[in-house]
Amino acid sequence: MIFRFLEIDYIVSSATFANFLINTVAGTLLVTNTFVQQGLGLSSFETGLLSITYLIAILTMIRVSEKILQEFGPRTPMLIGTLTTSVGICLMSITFLSTPFYIAVCIIGYLLFGLELGLFATPSTDTVISHSPTEKVGVAAGLYKMASSIGGAMGIALSGAIYGIFSTLFDIKMREMIGLWFNSIMAFNACFIVWLTSVSYTHLTLPTSDLV
Repeated sequence: MIFRFLEIDYIVSSATFANFLINTVAGTLLVTNTFVQQGLGLSSFETGLLSITYLIAILTMIRVSEKILQEFGPRTPMLIGTLTTSVGICLMSITFLSTPFYIAVCIIGYLLFGLELGLFATPSTDTVISHSPTEKVGVAAGLYKMASSIGGAMGIALSGAIYGIFSTLFDIKMREMIGLWFNSIMAFNACFIVWLTSVSYTHLTLPTSDLV
């Protein structure tokens, strides 16, 4: 009984920690939006349009991730989500491209970035809830949500700090690159945590009668 409890606690903790790490990439929006306005001269409206694929990917993949979750369990979508985030941010860090090419790459990067939220959110939440004891589900859900909020706030603060610290050492393109590398590393760390601990991940499948 003790070992079973420790396994549940371990799985919930790892999923929550991965959730914290993946939410630190919120700083990507701050760094990229600052760069395209200050470095490339885009307007606020154009900057908003640049990230439209991010919104499209989120809205599309949330429903798709539910199907993937039921078919393959939480491990596959969580791994794909965190890995595509790291790749997408790396694409956006290629700042030495000419403006038209960078905008095209940035659109693709935002698309991959949006896939993360759609693919990761539902399976990770399912993992935390389904592996928590009934009497601790509320606590586990609260900690999971707190990890999201703290991760997002910390990611924005650290990304902004890194961008500012290197302002006197490098030009704006290099600052953008370094700031995005930080976010990409955090996403890759989340992917590593999921890969390392997700062998024991399963998902809660409700009886058909409970879904009606």
